[in-house]
Amino acid sequence: MSNLDEMQSVLHRDVGAMPPSLKGQVPRLRDLLADARGAALEALFTRANQAEGELLEAAAWLWARTLQAPDSVEQLESLEVEEGEVRLVPGGLQVEKDVLNRGILIVAGDVEVGGEFGDGDVGSAAVIAGSLRCKVANVQGVLRVRGALEASQLVFANNDPEPLVVRGGLRAPLTVLQLGRSLDVKSVDGLVVEEEVTPAQLVGLKRLLPASVLLEVELEDEDDDDVSIPLDEVLDVDALYAAAQEGSLISP
Repeated sequence: MSNLDEMQSVLHRDVGAMPPSLKGQVPRLRDLLADARGAALEALFTRANQAEGELLEAAAWLWARTLQAPDSVEQLESLEVEEGEVRLVPGGLQVEKDVLNRGILIVAGDVEVGGEFGDGDVGSAAVIAGSLRCKVANVQGVLRVRGALEASQLVFANNDPEPLVVRGGLRAPLTVLQLGRSLDVKSVDGLVVEEEVTPAQLVGLKRLLPASVLLEVELEDEDDDDVSIPLDEVLDVDALYAAAQEGSLISP
């Protein structure tokens, strides 16, 4: 696996190839590499995560550039990254069941998860150099995906003040953003709802979701989009999440 000296060499050689969205991090990345000299690679990612998500993404991009076109895929039944742990995957990742990330997860390739891709809380972070495919994405910490994010059932994001960042498109039948969470994505395919729902969004939810996760709402004027309804008066969020985990929220 690459080391910090290799990352410094690659930064000098390939700085022109860095994605425009990350070029502003080059001075901080140089400082980070200098400060981490002599430390383990995991320590660099820990320090980057303590600063901000974009610096962590830049460090992950640089690390992936040091790898020789990784085409290996790590296959696991399930994956749990403990709090304080840094897990580096120098290729793709396929997980049959669920991923639970309480620490830092950096993947140099695509990620495919048969169940839920979730994290523990604010403070956890995942950067994926490729695309992410899963049944449910449940995000409370940092998640940055350079490719596309595709969730067959649900994307649920809250808590962290940083946006959910997807450099490619976000494709999910339903994305729920709570507690001030926002999106930074190239495009969105699917319905996105936040803390409050408009009548038009309510109609969309009724068409999309089973009655078991919807609460009874009466509107005097369903065409008045100046009206907003608190999300917790529209959806049973616990039932929504449980149905998504079971794969019964959205019919294939």
